[in-house]
Amino acid sequence: MAIDRTPPLTVQRIAQRALEARKNLPKSKQGGLSPDEAREEGIKSGVSTARKLASGNPIGWDTISSMASFGRFLGMKQTAKVKLAIALWGGKTGIEWAQRKLKERDGN
Repeated sequence: MAIDRTPPLTVQRIAQRALEARKNLPKSKQGGLSPDEAREEGIKSGVSTARKLASGNPIGWDTISSMASFGRFLGMKQTAKVKLAIALWGGKTGIEWAQRKLKERDGN
């Protein structure tokens, strides 16, 4: 049976609010990397991920895997920029959802 990879509504909303909040901040206060900034660093973009999550469409396993590994930032000092960056990845709720999806896929 196929595993549903559609982000939960809560995760979609967290991502959408993060995109809106980021858009209204000066660059110096924005959390997360834009697609261009991430490409320069050779990593995934929180902004791109948030757009995927907010769309409500099923997302790929590569994005789910990246979201799950973004959990390492949950233990960081929670500055406004870090909180926004985490929200772009679906927040703690989205990160935990991604971790559960990987376990489901892997049969754990």
